[in-house]
Amino acid sequence: MTMPAPPSSFVTYRQAEFALVAGLERLYALAAGLGLSDLARQVHEARTRIEQHRFTIAVVGEFKRGKSTFINALLGQEILPADVAPTSATLNRVTYGLKPAVKVVFKEGRGEHFVEIGQLADYVTKLTPEAEALASTVEEAVVYYPVPFCKNNVDIIDTPGLSDDVAMTKVTLGILSRVDAAILVILATSPFSQSEAAFLESLLLEYGLGSVLFVVTAIDRLPQPKDRDRILSTVSDRVSSRIRQHAAVHFGDGTEAYHDYLRRVGEPRVFGISGHDALTGKVTHDGELLAASRLPELEAFLERFLTKESALVALRTHTERVVGICETLEKETARRRAAAVPAASGAEADSLDALLRALEWLAQDAARRVDDLRPGALERLRPRLQALPEVLRGAAEKALERLDVQAADLEPDRVPGVLAACRARLDERLQMVSAQVAQGVYEELTAQCRPAAEELLVFAGTFDRVMAHARSALAPPSKTPPLPMVARLGGDHGFERRAAVEAVLHTTLDESAPLRRTALTELLSLPRGWADGVEIRAVQPSGPKFARKAVDLYRVEKLKSDVKAGLLRELALQVEKSMSARDQALGREVADTFSVFGREIEQTLEKIGEQREEIRTKRQKRAAAAEQEGRRMEEMGHEIRGIRDRSQVLARELSALGAA
Repeated sequence: MTMPAPPSSFVTYRQAEFALVAGLERLYALAAGLGLSDLARQVHEARTRIEQHRFTIAVVGEFKRGKSTFINALLGQEILPADVAPTSATLNRVTYGLKPAVKVVFKEGRGEHFVEIGQLADYVTKLTPEAEALASTVEEAVVYYPVPFCKNNVDIIDTPGLSDDVAMTKVTLGILSRVDAAILVILATSPFSQSEAAFLESLLLEYGLGSVLFVVTAIDRLPQPKDRDRILSTVSDRVSSRIRQHAAVHFGDGTEAYHDYLRRVGEPRVFGISGHDALTGKVTHDGELLAASRLPELEAFLERFLTKESALVALRTHTERVVGICETLEKETARRRAAAVPAASGAEADSLDALLRALEWLAQDAARRVDDLRPGALERLRPRLQALPEVLRGAAEKALERLDVQAADLEPDRVPGVLAACRARLDERLQMVSAQVAQGVYEELTAQCRPAAEELLVFAGTFDRVMAHARSALAPPSKTPPLPMVARLGGDHGFERRAAVEAVLHTTLDESAPLRRTALTELLSLPRGWADGVEIRAVQPSGPKFARKAVDLYRVEKLKSDVKAGLLRELALQVEKSMSARDQALGREVADTFSVFGREIEQTLEKIGEQREEIRTKRQKRAAAAEQEGRRMEEMGHEIRGIRDRSQVLARELSALGAA
């Protein structure tokens, strides 16, 4: 059964309903598209409620204001639990049913079941710890009762008292976005407190309720009728003043929107009753007591309100909520559009690029510093090279000290063999000495590379930190991040500084160490066949035969002396002749060794360049995406404003229709 609408306005009512449903369908798509799941759910619930044509009134107020007693008075029986202590712990929904019954709906989809009316207090109160624990599992209790007010799809909801405890207040506030009107219950002895005034503003603004009735209970505590009328007038004046203040703040005092809002809200409708006397009068059939309670006056108004006004009130409430939803979506699209501006400007990318440019400069500077170390290292190695002639001469003299030459070797055909044997012996000795000198030069060269290794280690640490920051800023962290440069160089094993430098030094040089030692040995060794040009002739025999033995002894010593002198002379000549070339070769070897460190640093420039290019690419993509998102938010905002404007026009038309 649908809610009745004034016959003269049926077409307008239906048109308004169709317009609201269409607007809510689009708002649902927009909210879902923006990822606003809670708002999308609210939009869906609002559309469902329009299509179901139900009218829901929430009875709200602070705890112990007599809300449950007031509803019991409407029912004519003490159905809902009421007590001097705060009682209601869940929502109690009163709906029409021919046979009294209670359906208990549990939270989180844990089912529902029917109980007797008399068992209601066991599920919805907190009068005992056991009842409170059970009530915490209940979503709502639906009370089916043959109450005339609930015909034609009307529900009355009894809510837990505000300011009782946080959980109960949350339950009450949670239902307000799903009701069409509210009855704010106020105590006669505490008429319209500051907290109630603040709550009224939230009903009108946050929850978009266009119709709020005010019921002042316990007027029987004021014995004089004039006191009762004065209290009702005070409440009416305070409510009107608060509504005007609210309108002035939100619409501007005296503006067209201000007056339009006051017309929509209308004059406060305030009723005073004694819920206790009304319930007692109905139960005992005491007509005088019932009339004195003033409940019949409120019931007559509710009858007119629910049969003649509820349809338009529901539509006005839905319309106000559509406007509120539009405003929420407008703020969100404006926020996202504003957020797209810095994304499009690429400030973060510019900052990263500047950081990487600085890293490039550091790499180039570190490479220069490593290269600057090279001349000093060469100068410290040159003394070893310059000492080479003396070292080789000493080794040669020692090798040639005891030449094995016999008188038989003085024969002309045997002298070349003697010389060849001496050359071989000398070559072996000089090769061994050259290798020893080369090892010393290599060790010194390695030592001279320590400052370069330290430069490399310092730069590697900076490089790793900057690149890690750049990668994390541009994309989600990789499951397998690249091996940090410090780790690749072997300097990340928790070493102290000196040990870390040594680790980097040897990691960098060890791979090429054998080739470098070989190169230094070849650099410092004499070329093959260096003494081939040395020619020695034995002294020809002379003198009498009796002196031949002495002459041969002389000739042997002379041959030894000539061989030694010839080889030493050739050695000196060969070494001297090649010293310049050796110096140049040593310079190249030092440069090549230091270049290993320089290349490690320079190779990072390629990675930095790749990272900068990735930043530029992503900045362009982000700028394009941000621009597209900005346009999308602008278009969406324009559409939302259109729905809001049409809804506001509809709200004014419905207000005018209600006034008519």
